[in-house]
Amino acid sequence: MWLSKIILSLSIMSYICLDSIAVHAQVDASLWIAVWPSRIELPIQPSQVFLFSTSSYDFLKKAMQQLDSDIQVYLWSAHDSVPLRVHDRLSSANGNMRLLLQPERPLLMDSLYELRASRGEENVFYYFQQNEPTVPGRRGRTRYRWRVVSTPDTKAPIWCATPMVTKKVYEAWGEAPSNYVSFSYPLQDTSTCIIKAVVQHVRDGCKFTTYLKPWQNQLFLGEFDEDNFRFASGEDYNVTFEAIDAAGNRATANGSALPFQAPTKSPTIWGEY
Repeated sequence: MWLSKIILSLSIMSYICLDSIAVHAQVDASLWIAVWPSRIELPIQPSQVFLFSTSSYDFLKKAMQQLDSDIQVYLWSAHDSVPLRVHDRLSSANGNMRLLLQPERPLLMDSLYELRASRGEENVFYYFQQNEPTVPGRRGRTRYRWRVVSTPDTKAPIWCATPMVTKKVYEAWGEAPSNYVSFSYPLQDTSTCIIKAVVQHVRDGCKFTTYLKPWQNQLFLGEFDEDNFRFASGEDYNVTFEAIDAAGNRATANGSALPFQAPTKSPTIWGEY
């Protein structure tokens, strides 16, 4: 009986580990600065919000730290060129970085723009993903091109209800633990949104801030998301969710922080550890 339990446990561990590796590989294995909105999310707003994120690779961290100073990122079109300015800069405990950016001035409506980056006279397009290999003698280009809408989004997002906890998981399986809380996402807006989440540990008052992209109409906090934040087992927290739509309009859920309790670590067949 005990042997069958061990075999079953090892099988589950293998499945969870492989699944977790696949999730984290999407973040940690990227050799470029990730950009939201992606190229396929068209069109963009004249005052479009951009979220740049990166894993803990040192060369990418250095590049992210230099954005808006030594490295300039901008949106270029045949008739316009607009710098992107950093409005918020976050760095998580595991080394991941997030930057929130917006154009220095509104983009021309119904115009096609390309994301470019430079360090002085050097074209540093290679920090971002490209569609095709660089051809000698031809300017290197990022894959990011967007058309600006002809009618801007001027209304703030609407929270139709207060986000509620939908699931809590804390499973300590070897090298790939699962420690997260998911919330409902009752939000309406005419453009896509990202969510700024500020989490506070009630006992010690420590705060953690991150940007979330909704997934399957839910919001995930913890080791499920790219910042790899870990909850203390069973302890009390507060979270504030602020929706930021593509045009930069904002709205806070419930107008105040939401209390919740972190997941409790699940025992294994060998007990707690």
